[in-house]
Amino acid sequence: MHKFGRRNYLGKELWLPWEVSSLCQSCCRSKFVFDTLFLILVENCSSSFAIAAANAISDRLCMITGQNVRLSPQHFLSCQEDAEGNECKGGSIASFLDFAKKKGVVDENCFAYQGEENVACPSTIEQCQKYFINDYCVANGVEGIKREILKHGPVIAYIPVFRDFLV
Repeated sequence: MHKFGRRNYLGKELWLPWEVSSLCQSCCRSKFVFDTLFLILVENCSSSFAIAAANAISDRLCMITGQNVRLSPQHFLSCQEDAEGNECKGGSIASFLDFAKKKGVVDENCFAYQGEENVACPSTIEQCQKYFINDYCVANGVEGIKREILKHGPVIAYIPVFRDFLV
């Protein structure tokens, strides 16, 4: 049983686990958990698709290399071709994965997530290390998704949220 409690994070009261390492005893992240508590406050920015993709790729990278790298969703949001003014207007997981495959993604130390409109792509981005993915696929059905998680780690799933969910 995980213990949760109210904790202040960046001036906001949130329910967070008290003992974060107990959430994942065997995963790669457990040995890095006390470096930082990586929590993104999305606020009014529809960027969850980029955050989910960046985190899944980061965790897979950690599993493969043992490196504690957190990829930057902001890199995609601000540096994609039609980014200007569209950073918080939503997008697709596939577009993030295509960007990661073709152009690579920098880590949070190079370009931290800001969750705001009109965040310019920095001119220094080319000096940062980029992480690329070789490919990606769509796992079909429950068994296919289970197999993908077992073989390669976290997956990204799109879950539509309907208006009645928010009531």
